[in-house]
Amino acid sequence: MKRIAFIFILFLLISEYALANEYSVRVRRIDQNLYEDTRQNIVIKTKRCFELGFAENAILSVDRNNRGELLFLNLSGDVKATCPVDDVYEKTSF
Repeated sequence: MKRIAFIFILFLLISEYALANEYSVRVRRIDQNLYEDTRQNIVIKTKRCFELGFAENAILSVDRNNRGELLFLNLSGDVKATCPVDDVYEKTSF
């Protein structure tokens, strides 16, 4: 029984990582821990993120719960900073 429970928990952990999606975004900071993708209508809420983000290329990696990481890229395409993502919202206008 313990073996079945261990295999089930392992399966859940692996499937959570397998469901992560990555998106190429171009972000600018609009407030503390709040970034806007300048190409799409989304707003990314982060935690403890200190990147200024003036139209920077980044990778948004999120799971099905819109949690994950925002990876800021330098000019050569290498990751220069990583911020935890708290949620992703669709931007609306009134």
